[in-house]
Amino acid sequence: MPIRRKKSNRTAGLSVCAITANRTALAALRGIMLCQLGIITGNAESAIRDSSPMPLHDIRVAMRRFRTALKAVIRITGNREAERLERSFAKLFRALGPFRDAQVWRAYLRRTMPGRRSLSERKRKFLVAHERKYLDQLSGFRRLMKGRMFSETLAAASEFLRVRLPDLALKTGRRELFTQVADERIGKTRRRLRRKYADMKLRDMSPDALHNLRCRCRRLRYWAEFAALVPNSGTRLLAMNLAVVTGSLGRIHDTDTNLAQCRRPGVMTPASLARDMKRRRRKAMRDFKRAWRTLIRKLHY
Repeated sequence: MPIRRKKSNRTAGLSVCAITANRTALAALRGIMLCQLGIITGNAESAIRDSSPMPLHDIRVAMRRFRTALKAVIRITGNREAERLERSFAKLFRALGPFRDAQVWRAYLRRTMPGRRSLSERKRKFLVAHERKYLDQLSGFRRLMKGRMFSETLAAASEFLRVRLPDLALKTGRRELFTQVADERIGKTRRRLRRKYADMKLRDMSPDALHNLRCRCRRLRYWAEFAALVPNSGTRLLAMNLAVVTGSLGRIHDTDTNLAQCRRPGVMTPASLARDMKRRRRKAMRDFKRAWRTLIRKLHY
């Protein structure tokens, strides 16, 4: 049964998913996934209609949180249907990635070169060429959002959460508390992050290595945010620190993606743009190093 798409509602988030300390893991994870599914469906029409990159950004964040919770369900139950659903979400998430990069690039160009009349002929041609490419990508994105992959994935998620997961909880009889599962995931991810990255020289890290670090920090951040839904959990500050780290790493990643756009064969990028992007990357790297030092100290406790 397909899900009816709602109006955009960016205020719907984890704050509405309060979890009591005695709630089972499967019940709590189901509540978290229902919240994220609501965010995805609530932003779908705005993502198709609006020029703002925020609805698609919110969809992708909700998809990542949904998959984080779903993977925990798979670990607890070993359910094959949940595994198939996770693969469907991963496929859809990857399909949305290129247009998200295009939105980031377009937003950067519009901020950096806002007035066409004052631009040189070369810069105007550069903007026109990239705007045409963006419009082509926009058509493909809209087809994807209105197509079977998107609607069937969300319909399968709705069916799983409404019917399959409650039945699965009854059949398996798994009664682990959510707090126990969250503490275990946070502890394990913290130890891995500390062991792998605590002594690494940040200036020597490649863009791919920084992106992998961002993914690991994001997983820990989501679990810290999930745990913070339980009153007096004590993970809210950790989640805030991780949000600063992942935010600065996100700016580095966006700049690296934009620089890659400039290096494509046949692209004559104005030199001033390349200089500006490198300057922004240096600033984001300084912000990241500062936030990382704070986080590493907290990971040792």
